[in-house]
Amino acid sequence: MTGIIPKLFVVDDSAEITDTLEACLSHKYNICVFNNPIKALEAYKKDSDYFALIVDINMPEMNGVELSQKIVKINPKQPIIILTGYTDPKNIAQAMKIESLVRIIKKPCDLNDLMETIEGIGFQ
Repeated sequence: MTGIIPKLFVVDDSAEITDTLEACLSHKYNICVFNNPIKALEAYKKDSDYFALIVDINMPEMNGVELSQKIVKINPKQPIIILTGYTDPKNIAQAMKIESLVRIIKKPCDLNDLMETIEGIGFQ
């Protein structure tokens, strides 16, 4: 990297998950965390300059697939990693249709595996 710290956008309704991800990833990335998908979308509309998004699938008000679809309308090439503790075939099938989807990772996720996935995107 060239002195620029890549920004990650993390959305999960569980503060425990976002706190853990922030603690584990903030040494290498600038982390923007949201526990509410509607507030996350509003913030993304104001600043869509993120290296990657990490989004939970099951959240109240708006699920991660809906959030990802709205974000892709703003930035079609936005890399998205979806985390899920559930394997609802309908949500997984919808998520697989997101063109910029990098990967779906089942919770609880191995943090080394998540880091490898993020690093595999490649920061430009």
